[in-house]
Parts: sequence; structure tokens; C-alpha cells
Amino acid sequence: MNDTLLQFIETLDTSMKQYLAVHNAAFSELTLHQMQYLEAIATLNDPTISEIADHMGFSKPSVTVAMKKLVKLGYARKQRSQEDQRMVIVQLTESGEKFKNAKQQTLAAYEDFIITSLTQQESEQFEAILNKLVMAFDEQNHLGGNPQ
Repeated sequence: MNDTLLQFIETLDTSMKQYLAVHNAAFSELTLHQMQYLEAIATLNDPTISEIADHMGFSKPSVTVAMKKLVKLGYARKQRSQEDQRMVIVQLTESGEKFKNAKQQTLAAYEDFIITSLTQQESEQFEAILNKLVMAFDEQNHLGGNPQ
């Protein structure tokens, strides 16, 4: 089971890296953590540093450092909230949006691969098992996540 799980994770990781390499070599400069930060920004929709920190379970100083790096790389920008000028929000730039779209396309392609590799019943079972594992992981780690 251990080897199979690792192989499965490696296939997903390899698929993501291959897709990103084909579609935009610039994404190769991003670390896994930076990719996770970009996903958090996209998911939270104009979050503050505090909201990103809470969402990811990191300290605000760590998130601040990471955001400065993403701004410098051109994937994110910080600006004052129009609703409350005291708040600074983080947004994806055009490059950040391109990364988000590339990741979505990669996941869709991998999902298509899984669906075509399995019968409909196997696909439904696989999704149910993944949802169960995600929920159990979230409960164990007090993440309260929402499997899709």
C-alpha cells in the first residue's frame, strides 16, 4: 500500500510538473510552498495576510515574507482594500492567474485520465474513498476542510 500510494502521488506530481513545463517554463521558479500560497490567494479571493495565515496554518510573519517573494516574482500584488483603506489585501497578478488556470487545466486533464482509466463504478468508488480520506485527514489535523 505504501509503495502504491507513493507512486500515485508521484504520478500526480509528475503530471503537474510536465504540464507547467510545457505551458510556461517560468512556473518552474515556484516552490511547492509558493504554489500553495497562490492557491490560497485564489481560493480566498482578495485575502489579507492574516486570512492567508489562518487558512494555511502559518504565522503572519512567515506569510508576509512569502508574499513579498511572490510580489517580487510577479505572481501577486498587495493593495489597500477599497472597502477599508486600513486593510491590505493580496491579489493574483496576470502571471498568478495564468498559474491558477494552468493548475486547473492540469487537474482537469488528470481527472480525465482517471475517468478514462476506470469504469464508472470504479471512478465513483475512487472519488468516495478520496473524500473519506480527506475528511479523516482534516478531522485528525483539525483543518475542517471541504472535500470537493
